[in-house]
Amino acid sequence: MKLNLITLALLFFINLTYGQDAQCLEKMKIGKFKYEGKLDGTVIVRTKKKHIEYSNGGKSKLILKVEWKNDSTYVLTHKKSIKDPGCLEKGGQIKVEIISCEGNKYLARYTSDNCGNGESWFIKTN
Repeated sequence: MKLNLITLALLFFINLTYGQDAQCLEKMKIGKFKYEGKLDGTVIVRTKKKHIEYSNGGKSKLILKVEWKNDSTYVLTHKKSIKDPGCLEKGGQIKVEIISCEGNKYLARYTSDNCGNGESWFIKTN
């Protein structure tokens, strides 16, 4: 009986923790975001299929296709740049893996052949 209660409590805790992560991840798929720390002033607007980054007060624009592979991994494919001398060429990709999600922000690890690798915090602003 004691073992059953411990097992049940453990399963409840795991389910509660996973449910919170799943909810956090789900709300990060679309919306308006900004980078924490670097690229100050860059605004990201993400819909189900597009990821658009506005920088330099809206004068520069980077348009990417977003494709979610699972709840925590997505791939950005460069479609078009407007006054944005970035590292991506048309068709270039960045793989993004969310490694932590809490409240209104997430930590992501990114990899790209042309832009290198790294980690960034993204803050959801709406």
